[in-house]
This record gives sequence, structure tokens and C-alpha cells, in this order.
Amino acid sequence: MRFYILFILLSTLVFAAGGGGGGGGGSGSGSSGTTSSAKYTSAFSVEYKCPEGELVATVSGVTATDGKLDDFLVTAYKEGISVTSAKTDSSGNVKLSIKDEGRYLVQSKKDEYFENNKLLDIESCVAKEQEFYCTEGKTMKERVKCVLNLPDDYVNKVKYVPEECNVASSEQEKKECIESYKVSQSCRGEKSTDAEREACIRPKLNLGQSIKADIEKCRKEFGSKKRICLVSLKENVLRLVKFRLYNLIYKAYELWEEKLVSEGETVDFTTLVNEKKIAFNNAQTITDKKKIVEDVKAEWDKFRYKAKNKLEEG
Repeated sequence: MRFYILFILLSTLVFAAGGGGGGGGGSGSGSSGTTSSAKYTSAFSVEYKCPEGELVATVSGVTATDGKLDDFLVTAYKEGISVTSAKTDSSGNVKLSIKDEGRYLVQSKKDEYFENNKLLDIESCVAKEQEFYCTEGKTMKERVKCVLNLPDDYVNKVKYVPEECNVASSEQEKKECIESYKVSQSCRGEKSTDAEREACIRPKLNLGQSIKADIEKCRKEFGSKKRICLVSLKENVLRLVKFRLYNLIYKAYELWEEKLVSEGETVDFTTLVNEKKIAFNNAQTITDKKKIVEDVKAEWDKFRYKAKNKLEEG
């Protein structure tokens, strides 16, 4: 009976939550080869530049009296096979294009000169994609503003840490929180309606179209199965309520994109909803949670009223 009364309260909470209205290269050790006619020496250095994918070789300090730095043949070998080669210019420089990572032997040769060899380890120049963005902001408002201006693709993939997840008590809890946002985000289709978004999220939360029917289904179970079913249902109903709060942020973004509200107004409203979601998580009673939802709904009504006035003003 206690669970049934609890879910009656939860049902009113759900209705209250319904928002109205529409590589770097590193040079290794070097060595000089010997040929029977070699009598001059030279200095040799190599550097790999990312993301250009260029190996820059430089010959300098030649001991021949003519001092010429050109015409040194520089060759890059990988696993004993010549990959690319070119001759130095008058400044002793040459650029070789290398895109593949791995260990290379880079050699410089010229008649009457001792060979120079350098080992070079080349790592991939493909930059690793940043896992999360907008983490630098010192305040919630700064982070919210940053997220507001992220590319749609980053938002869709939740490439930021939602404020609710920022206060998680452990890394595991934080990870689970972010994953839950990805589930919510999957129901945020372009031009979708509130009803369509909710129809999408309910089965992902293991909820049917009627909470009352879900309660009755749990009540038909026995013993521990019944209790587990009811506890799980309670958690999923609360997640549905938070989805509706999340949906208000999405709708606020839409009004901002349509230029019916300012960026500052959108940041303020989003920050408020984020703060209320954290308070919702911390609230100990259904009554307290319901009050938080009602407060958010009142703020949403004020927010969309501003947009309505802007639209009417033309």
C-alpha cells in the first residue's frame, strides 16, 4: 500500500514536469658510413613536422673547401626499403613527404663524403579527438555558455560534462550519468515534438505509456521480485521527470536559435534548470521533488513568455 501511495505522488510529479508549448618525430642516434673515396664530413640533422607530414633534413658544417651544401642525396628507409628521397638545395635543406608512422633510417650521401645516418621514430599526426569540451569554465554559467555554442554534433554526442554529472560522487557514477544523457540525447530529433520525444524515451527507460499500468504490472509480482520491480519503476519515473526538465533546456535552445530570446537569457535559464536538477537529485521526499519541478515550470512559463512577446513584436 505504501508503494501505491508513493506512485500516486510520482504520477502527479510527472504531470507537473510536463512543459507546455511548442606526432612528433624524435631523432635517434646517428652514424657515418664509410666509402673508399670518402674524405669529407658533414653534420646532418632531421626533424619531422606535424601535421604537415614532412621530414625536414639539413646538411651543414661541410669540410670540403668549396663549402657547398647542395646535391646531398637524402633517403628515408623503412624496414630496409627506400620510401622517398630527394637532394638538398643550396642551403643544405630538403623536405620529404612521409605520412605513415613507424621507425625510419634517414641517410645523406654525396660523392667524397662520409655517409650520415639518423634513426627517426614517427608517430601518427592525427590529433586525438578531445573527449570533453567546456571543462575550463570556473562557474556553471561559463560552462553553460560554452556548451550553448558548441557545434550541434558535439552536443548530440554529449562531448561535454553535464552539470548534473559534474557533482557525481565517483568516476563510475559520473560515467553512468553521462551515458544517461546520451540516451536522452538520442530522443532529441530535429523538429520533433514533446510527445514524439517522450514516446522515444519511455521504452528506453523501461516505461510503458501508462505509469498506472506499470504499477499494476509490478503489483502482480511476488516477494522480492515485486519490491525490485517497484523500486526500479520509481527510479525510472524519476528519470522521466528529469528528461522533461532536460527537454525544457532543449526547447530554450530552439527559441534562442530562432532569435526569440537572447544568449544571456538562455544561459540564465539553462543554469537555473541545471541547478534545480541537482537539487532534485538531493531532495529526500517526493513532495520536495514536486516543489522543485513546479518552480522550474514557473520559470519556463516566464521564459517562453519573453519569446512570445518578441515574436508578437516582430
